[in-house]
Amino acid sequence: MKKNDYIKEGAKGVLTGASMLVPGISGGTMALIFGYYDRLISAAAGIFKNFKKNIFTILFYMITVAAGFVIFSWPMSFLLENFSFIMFCFFVGTIIGSLVLFKKKAMIEKFRLSDIIYFLIGVAVSLGITLIPADVMAYNAEGGFFGNLILYIIAGILLSIALILPGISTSHVLLILGIQSLILDWVKTLDIIPLLPFVIITLIFIFAFIKILEFALNKKARMTYMMIAGFVLFSAADITIDNIFPFIADASLTSGYILNMIAGVLIFILGLSLTAYISKKAKTD
Repeated sequence: MKKNDYIKEGAKGVLTGASMLVPGISGGTMALIFGYYDRLISAAAGIFKNFKKNIFTILFYMITVAAGFVIFSWPMSFLLENFSFIMFCFFVGTIIGSLVLFKKKAMIEKFRLSDIIYFLIGVAVSLGITLIPADVMAYNAEGGFFGNLILYIIAGILLSIALILPGISTSHVLLILGIQSLILDWVKTLDIIPLLPFVIITLIFIFAFIKILEFALNKKARMTYMMIAGFVLFSAADITIDNIFPFIADASLTSGYILNMIAGVLIFILGLSLTAYISKKAKTD
């Protein structure tokens, strides 16, 4: 990459990290929108084929995404606390606008019945994950590694899927497992011992699943992208139901409410138009 390309790709990683601070937003979705998702999957799946190049690609995006997460943690928290309705409208707009990209990636000129079926499978999988009650499992602080082995394995499987597939929220998976607050505490206090097994086992499953995903993207692109589109669109619906509808339902008709509604609609259109434009310009390599 040229110097300008590093700046551009670095900015994409930073913006991806910032967007992951918004509840329900998947980093994979933003990576797809910004056009580096396929590159990252290929680098991870073929890491030993061209180790130097691929490890650099992986570390480059990991560092820029982490930087965005840290740099924007306070501004994003402020915006979500004070302008949550407008922020969620913007991100739902960006997600819906990205559907143009899925059609392009799958090289669809005319929709088939099978495309709708694959899309609905993606929606059904996402719905099934959200219907799992929170805290279905518990971490045993006295159990050590072997006492929590089943939790580690289940967490590794679910977290790896959430991390590599767009549209599936990592935060919801952590809630299901009942370990979201624990993980956050361990990260804040740099308590490495209990955190390490989760990280190692999740990484093992990521590299196992990523080979399957790369095969699916290369050999069954149409089916795979339609299923991912189902994941992504469901995440937009989930965010809308949880964060946008409650505000709309509280129709106080005050000047503040009306201004927020107008701003929300305009920001939604902006997000949708911006992502649709980026998606149309994106390369389908």
